[in-house]
Amino acid sequence: MKYLILIATLLAGCQTTEPVDWSHYYEHQPTSILVLPVVNETTAADAPIAFGSTITHPLVERGYYVFPIQPTLEILQANGIYEGGQLMSVDPSKFLEVLGADSVLYVTLHAWDTNYMVIASSVEVSMTYRLVDTHSGEVLWERDESQVVSSGSGSSGSPLADLLSAAVSAAVTAASTDYVPLARQANAAALVGLPPGVLRADHAEVRERLLGSG
Repeated sequence: MKYLILIATLLAGCQTTEPVDWSHYYEHQPTSILVLPVVNETTAADAPIAFGSTITHPLVERGYYVFPIQPTLEILQANGIYEGGQLMSVDPSKFLEVLGADSVLYVTLHAWDTNYMVIASSVEVSMTYRLVDTHSGEVLWERDESQVVSSGSGSSGSPLADLLSAAVSAAVTAASTDYVPLARQANAAALVGLPPGVLRADHAEVRERLLGSG
């Protein structure tokens, strides 16, 4: 059995990840991003507003011009669009025509929840990002990301004491965890996979490296 485990381990170590072909992305190289209202699949009504406060900064840090969210929302609302779900039926070229955006970022929130089970709890945010070129309507980049904070405690050697400690830890985690930092963590983890925009100093260097490996 130990030899089988060793062989399986060696085979796993030999597996390689297929390099991503970034040529399609750079053919449409966006310089500006319009973040559209979030599609909220959760029961948390305030989740889109909280999430919206976390997405602009990391995109700017990646080297893109990001349209201010509040003025954008006002323009969309003036055109009768109030919810992220309505945007799925809007041709992306409309955002190029009206606002001059090279690309639009669709974000769908799948989870914005606290799961509380007396002796354990977890707080989770989960979302899908999809960057679409407004000139062609093609998807340039897509990513799923989630962040979870779970309660937990070590063993004291006493089952009763451990049970009480776990219950307290679960309650504290459920009550004190703020979703906004979790959303920031999810954004940071997801957007690190987005190639730097033209406003970043390392844009040309990264572009050369990514195209060379495609």
